[in-house]
Amino acid sequence: MNSAIDDKFTLHDLLDPAVLKEVCEAFTNCFSLGVMVFGARGEEILSSVPQNEFCLAKQQAAGKGKCEEVMRKMTAHPLDSARVFQTRAFCGMRYAMFPVFY
Repeated sequence: MNSAIDDKFTLHDLLDPAVLKEVCEAFTNCFSLGVMVFGARGEEILSSVPQNEFCLAKQQAAGKGKCEEVMRKMTAHPLDSARVFQTRAFCGMRYAMFPVFY
């Protein structure tokens, strides 16, 4: 017999996506920092990224491809409970990724 305690829950099961989006967008607007939330299998759940008109990289096809390459690298990296995974993009931006336990 399976107990509810043994079930694995996803973020969708625990959080209201609209409320999470509102909180992340408020953070983005306040600090001009992007927030992306990915599920355990690497699927994007939420993206709240500031519009940076000064970012020339995304305005060119080659730059956009390099940005997407960094995102692929981030989502493919296995997360460890003891560390924050950090990487630097070609444009100088620094990205950090860490697990959220619930």
